[in-house]
Amino acid sequence: MVFSVLFLVWEVGRIPCLLPLLWLQDVFSFAIILYELFTGRLIALRGDFMEGGPEAVTAYCQRRAGGERERIPAKWPDALRDLVYACWAQDPKRRPPFTSVLAQLRAMDEANLLDVMQARAVVDTGCGCTVM
Repeated sequence: MVFSVLFLVWEVGRIPCLLPLLWLQDVFSFAIILYELFTGRLIALRGDFMEGGPEAVTAYCQRRAGGERERIPAKWPDALRDLVYACWAQDPKRRPPFTSVLAQLRAMDEANLLDVMQARAVVDTGCGCTVM
């Protein structure tokens, strides 16, 4: 896995068309982090991962590659839910660029939606993680 990532980074220098796809992959990963912060649940610590070993992780990754995504709690504001789902679009080309993600997060912050979500995460899980 590390070799393939290093290979892609090296290839970006040779094949500039790979750079936009790498950024779009990062948007997907960033949305995973948002999900974990605002739910207070680390995906890597799921019970099936801890008990099922490498096969469970492989099965999880295959389901995600096939389009399955984490369920976002109904209590999340629509703007945040829509942003995370957009970042998780199956087709990487349909994912928003980071400039758009940042603009949307700033708008949510100005509307105090992120503070509300942070307070919910602390109450629901006891997690004191912060998004700044």
